[in-house]
Amino acid sequence: MHKSNGLKNVLNNISGDWGNFELLTVYPQGKNLRQFRFDIKSVVITLIITNVVIFFISNFSPPQIKNLIFILFSLLPVKVSSNGWFWQFLTYMFLHVNYIHIFFNMYVLFLFGRPLEQRWGGKEFLSFYLITGIGAGIASFFWYTLRSPNTFIIGASGAIYGIILAFGMEFPETVLLLFFIIPIRAKYSALIFLGIGLFIDMLGRKTMGQHINIAHFTHFAGILFGYVYYVLRIRGKYRGGRLKVKRRIEKAVHKKRSMISEKKLERITQTALNIKEILGQG
Repeated sequence: MHKSNGLKNVLNNISGDWGNFELLTVYPQGKNLRQFRFDIKSVVITLIITNVVIFFISNFSPPQIKNLIFILFSLLPVKVSSNGWFWQFLTYMFLHVNYIHIFFNMYVLFLFGRPLEQRWGGKEFLSFYLITGIGAGIASFFWYTLRSPNTFIIGASGAIYGIILAFGMEFPETVLLLFFIIPIRAKYSALIFLGIGLFIDMLGRKTMGQHINIAHFTHFAGILFGYVYYVLRIRGKYRGGRLKVKRRIEKAVHKKRSMISEKKLERITQTALNIKEILGQG
């Protein structure tokens, strides 16, 4: 999912313009083109900066400190169950293992998160991000406790997959480019990513055994928690709220028109009575 200069004029796709920090998104109506600009006060930008700073601190510290950071703040099921390190359900989201890992997550966070933040507001977006990520962490804890309790789980991918799902539900007809060339509707993106993840998971376990590096179940859990949060809170609060506001506006407009029509009718009636009175006097 990225911009492609060759297809830019053909497809209604999301494009990141790194020259002026803009994100152009075609909304479902296909007519309203809105522009999302870089804003240092943005929750998304704050999350990206925080993740990047923590990445450099955790990966470029001396080996002993680095190991301590990952032991204390990764989601390590055996430590949570035996030592009660419940803070790991939050802190694991801010650790990343390499440049590719953090680049992909932060790129997707910027690409899909900014439109959602501007539609929902910063507080609601942050709540969605944290609850989805923590929920994915809790689900992963139970999953890997049964399968591999010594697994280190790190990264924001649970929350990121929830964001991808939410974007698909908010802007379902927006066209994205899968693997830079394949156009897909946003409403199918989460399912496609989940399918790819599960396929890689099964293939990886067959070829590499149980100790693989990608916690695909966390991705799945992020999608699940993102969907539940969206249905229970976002859809009713924002979509339903927007419909209520729209209906109120339409009702007010109709009432105003009715009042105008009544006033016109009164004037016409009064004019007719005046004419009748004048004719009667004549």
